[in-house]
Amino acid sequence: MNTPIFSTKEEQVAFQEGIAMERARQATQQNNRSADPAADLKMLRARAMEIVQDEEITSQDRLAHLRALSDNQAIHRFQEAELRRMLWDARRALNSPAGPIEQGGQLHISDAPWLWNGVFIRGVTNLITAAPKLGKTRLVTSLFGALAHGRDEFLGRRLHRGEPPKFLIVGSDQPERDWAKCLKLAGLLTCDNHMWDCIVALFHKGAPLHLDDEGIETIAGYCRKHPNLIVGIDSYHACTAQMGLQEKDASFADPLLDLQEATACYHPTIALIHHSKKGGGTRASEASRGSNALPGAVSQTITLNWCQDNSGNPLAPRDNRLKLSTEGREDMPLDMVIEQTDAGWICHGSGEEVAQAQAIQEVIDKLEDRQHQALRDMAHHWKATHRGMDAVHLADALDCMPNRAAETITALDRKHLLQRAGERPAGPKGGKPAKLYRPVDIVLPLFPLKSEISEEPVVDVEATPAAPESITGLTGKTDNLVDRVTQAKIEPSRVPKASV
Repeated sequence: MNTPIFSTKEEQVAFQEGIAMERARQATQQNNRSADPAADLKMLRARAMEIVQDEEITSQDRLAHLRALSDNQAIHRFQEAELRRMLWDARRALNSPAGPIEQGGQLHISDAPWLWNGVFIRGVTNLITAAPKLGKTRLVTSLFGALAHGRDEFLGRRLHRGEPPKFLIVGSDQPERDWAKCLKLAGLLTCDNHMWDCIVALFHKGAPLHLDDEGIETIAGYCRKHPNLIVGIDSYHACTAQMGLQEKDASFADPLLDLQEATACYHPTIALIHHSKKGGGTRASEASRGSNALPGAVSQTITLNWCQDNSGNPLAPRDNRLKLSTEGREDMPLDMVIEQTDAGWICHGSGEEVAQAQAIQEVIDKLEDRQHQALRDMAHHWKATHRGMDAVHLADALDCMPNRAAETITALDRKHLLQRAGERPAGPKGGKPAKLYRPVDIVLPLFPLKSEISEEPVVDVEATPAAPESITGLTGKTDNLVDRVTQAKIEPSRVPKASV
């Protein structure tokens, strides 16, 4: 090392003192690394408990207080993550000290504490995923409204209301105006647009709340004041966007895990709204956008998808029905078809029932004209008389030959659109009994138009039909033309007078 050249002796002395101080600092650090940090840890943990209990220290200032003590009095230097963990441990120990179930301990088994039977579970996190503008928020607020109004069911499924519910809405994804409209439709605003008292607070885009330390502590504070609080978070992306997390990383679920840990002892029901991935997923648990860590951190997943793709034919009537699917740890998956109308949400039945009806409709749409007309006439006839039809009577209705009607019945039967409806006995002249057919039950509602067959059938199906007229090979128009020619009067021909 080259010795620097100093202009004065004072500069040389200052340089040497600086070297001595640096060497002393390095020696102290070396001694600290080898020393036992137990005393420092005990001191910092005790201070963390005091900070958490001090109501005058806000959640965002807690880390700064603990950092100041660490820098000034602790021998070891602790990282920020370590100090943050001390604060989390202090808060968890203060709220509800928990530990493992020791060997031979008793486990408690109970049925799923449903909030909305088969859909929402009470006291855990429920993840609602769907594409943008599909009605996630409207559905959640409508559920809140049904609970607040004391209804026993919502969309045909039971509500387990219990005590009068309280709601916290963390709606950082929507402005106040949009929230006002959602709550108005849900019946949670008064006539002068004041929120019902059951809503303890509403955070919106103009006054957001994020799932950082401060936001989580704020939510935990509301949960502390209102046990069994129902918390609606819309949306997870909007509440974590400021934290620099990537949706594709497993750490994307960390804020939710921190929130669950901070509020576990208060047993809140969390309705977490998140956007679905492009193209959705084959299962509800696969529909969430980003890492699978987020659906893996919840107990129940609810997803919404269009029943039909409305972009295929722009001229076709728009299908506004949504398929609601669930998947979770408590019960078998559930599928139901719902629709949002001006009067609120309605349920069209289970997904299996609607899918079956839709498949039947597709089969009917692909029928030939004669087959479609035959199925319609048979449906109308069954509704009017509760009697089946045979090929002869169907031929009379279709204005065709009986063998063509028999072929049509056979084709419809092969498509499982018809079923046997007894037999018509043979007539007095003998012959075989005629098989009667009727449409299957699921087909009948698809033909609601007034029957084109009279209430009293033109031909009694119990009687032996009259034999068909002989075939002349002439059409009706030709027969009429022959009749007109036959019946026409022949005028005498006028003979011109001979000229004189």
